[in-house]
Amino acid sequence: MTLFLHGLSCFARKQAGAGHITVTVDRLGYDCSDKSAGSDICFGSRADIAHQMVQQLRQ
Repeated sequence: MTLFLHGLSCFARKQAGAGHITVTVDRLGYDCSDKSAGSDICFGSRADIAHQMVQQLRQ
């Protein structure tokens, strides 16, 4: 399984086409997100969010 973060959906499509499980998410505050502007979220918070997603996917 591969987790793709923000803007890497082109790679996810290729992986999925080859039969790999992929999860693609946009970061908070970007694209379809209804949260505040992404530039208002610090890098450490983004890393924590990504870590939480990885932990949940592993379960």
